[in-house]
Amino acid sequence: MKKSIILIAVIMTCYMPLKSQVFYRLGYNFGKVITPEFNETIDLYNSNRPYLDKKMNHLGILHGLVIGIGLKFPESPICMEFTWSNSHNVVSATGTDPNTNALRTRYVKYRHNCLSYALQFQIKSLPVLWWGFSIDVSRYSQYTRLDTTNHYSWMDKSIMVEDRLFVVYELPVSKKIALQVQPYFQFAWPLLHAEYSQFVDLALDVPYWEGYSLYSIPKNFGLLLTVKLGGDNE
Repeated sequence: MKKSIILIAVIMTCYMPLKSQVFYRLGYNFGKVITPEFNETIDLYNSNRPYLDKKMNHLGILHGLVIGIGLKFPESPICMEFTWSNSHNVVSATGTDPNTNALRTRYVKYRHNCLSYALQFQIKSLPVLWWGFSIDVSRYSQYTRLDTTNHYSWMDKSIMVEDRLFVVYELPVSKKIALQVQPYFQFAWPLLHAEYSQFVDLALDVPYWEGYSLYSIPKNFGLLLTVKLGGDNE
């Protein structure tokens, strides 16, 4: 995905002579993923390990870097944009394993990478506000490690196509710089889901499990805080 956004930036920059205004965005994403099945698996992990001194918490706020590039046409209230985001959250549990009598901490990392193509529409009566939607290609992945190593091992990975609805509040700082606040809601296309089968195996401490829900249809909501560079804010 990183290579894709670099290629898109090069291609879009080539359009600058066509009187379109190229702009860039850099910032941070704070989001919450709605995935009850993943949290139920965390509960299963805790209930199967009564020796835990610190139980694993439910998944919290996902956060991470956002970068983007877009085109705004001077005579039009419409712009298009490509963005890439990398959000994650880590949960952990600590306890003395009765099989080894060793105090161990288990970490589980939840990651959501997303490449988006968006169309934005300026509200003419309130120029600092935009609304829009995007088509997103997302990868949901989970990793785990013990405190005896810094290396995470991959558990599950799912590729999904999603849509996102959002509003952008733009606060101009100068003609070429603006601060942006973007609340959003993201949802998956029908018949697509994220799998958590390996995490269930880890929770149950078995090589295979049958009869438990191993998938989820995640939804996301959150906030992008970004700096917009370029274009024309006046």
